[in-house]
Amino acid sequence: MVRAPAGYRLHLTLTLDEVVAPERTFITVTGDVVGHSSVEVRPAGTGSLVTLGWSLAPQRRLLRVLDVVARPVLVRGHDRILDDGFRRCLEATGIDLTPVSPAG
Repeated sequence: MVRAPAGYRLHLTLTLDEVVAPERTFITVTGDVVGHSSVEVRPAGTGSLVTLGWSLAPQRRLLRVLDVVARPVLVRGHDRILDDGFRRCLEATGIDLTPVSPAG
């Protein structure tokens, strides 16, 4: 369960379809949102570059309606959830998880 910044809750099940440790993981997402996700890790200088990818679509009726009328709000909410996850991981591990844009 994920609490979105807008106040609603998403119920999700993540299934690890394939793990190529430590480089890649492919994930199936089901529940209120359905689709696929991936995580890739590559060496980058003295650290690693982590790339998150996803192709997800709302399944729950409310989310499908919101996707049509409030997509920018949903995108900002999704980004905020990821940023919060990075922050919590940093606090728990001390690892620098500074996001970089795809261009650099």
